[in-house]
Amino acid sequence: MISEIISKIKGSQITTYFIAKTIPAIFGYFFVLLTVKLYGLEIYGKYSLFLSQIVLLSTIVIGYFNIGQTRYYTKISQNEYESAKTLAFILASISIIIFLLFFTNYYKGIDIFVLIFFAFAFIFYRVRITNLQVTLRSKKFLYSEVIRSLLLVIFPSLFWFWFSKSLEGLVISIAATFLIAYLFSAKTKKFNFDFNSALKVLKLFFKYSWPLSLFVFITQGFQFTDKLFITHFLGETENGAYCSTYDVVYKSFVFILFPIIMSEFPKMINYWNSNKKNEARNVLRNAIKLQLTISCILFFISLFVAYKVLKFILPEVINYISYFDVLFMILSAMVWQFGLLYHKTLEFYEKTLIMFLFVFISWLANVALIYFLIQKIGLTIVPLSFLISSIIYNLLIFNYTKKLNAFN
Repeated sequence: MISEIISKIKGSQITTYFIAKTIPAIFGYFFVLLTVKLYGLEIYGKYSLFLSQIVLLSTIVIGYFNIGQTRYYTKISQNEYESAKTLAFILASISIIIFLLFFTNYYKGIDIFVLIFFAFAFIFYRVRITNLQVTLRSKKFLYSEVIRSLLLVIFPSLFWFWFSKSLEGLVISIAATFLIAYLFSAKTKKFNFDFNSALKVLKLFFKYSWPLSLFVFITQGFQFTDKLFITHFLGETENGAYCSTYDVVYKSFVFILFPIIMSEFPKMINYWNSNKKNEARNVLRNAIKLQLTISCILFFISLFVAYKVLKFILPEVINYISYFDVLFMILSAMVWQFGLLYHKTLEFYEKTLIMFLFVFISWLANVALIYFLIQKIGLTIVPLSFLISSIIYNLLIFNYTKKLNAFN
């Protein structure tokens, strides 16, 4: 079975996407380590909370477009796509400026122009990188992520030594990495802007994507509410310790498992859109088998080495993070990534509202567990509640998928 798995990986886009996730992950570790050592746990925690808010904002104003292009890009013309993207950027820009102006007092210590600069750079880059994935330009995706990752290590350090040791300086330096990486990957294409066709495409995207956008919003809301509760009940330093550990541990396993979804989902959708439904299901089954095999191997190894590695590379958090905290983070990463792959059957049938309802139920469970138990159990309840919530989501998907397959 192992030889069969290896043969599937060789020569596939999974390899390129794996590299494209591995390199950012490696430099992401350096970013976490350098930021914690230079700026401290408190500022890192504040930045992490700020980033979660920007991610949520981008999901609201442009998330539907990103999701829509993954589903319908092959069904529209290039001129329609470019027109729709232009209109989407205009609408998103207006929304972002209004929102940030209205809530500018909430972001203490960060100038309004810095907030707008960061938000714009972030959403522009995310739309571009999603398009590279949709169009199966995995090498271009790789180059863009490598550039951003290199700058992510260099710029915050330069800012700390030469410009600013504040949260605002850190935000500016990271915004610059998104902007430069976007400019590298962006390619100007001539097209005739057609408002009517742009509006038609955006309506198509929105009709399909709004439940999924809500789904993504809630999934990102897990991290946001986690950080809010930790900061409120335990303190900003504790939040910095949790966020830095989460960024190292959780994302270590995501970058290994997520390339399977990134590379295989466009194939599934292309088959499904071409009415080759059995082929789409076969791709999904093989992807699930591959992910489960890799997850089991990784978990076994992690039982013995994960916490030791954390103590070595991030000793600042050891007074706050336990062995079981790390273990729960690893398990939740694996269970959640499995759910993101397993629910593709619902995406095939465009049952996106059901997905949103299920993840909303899971999020409510997560919030309730943390809110009522964090003062009794402490920081451990945060990764444990995410694990429990992930299991709940998978069980809901499993039950609904059985019913769906029974009627199709």
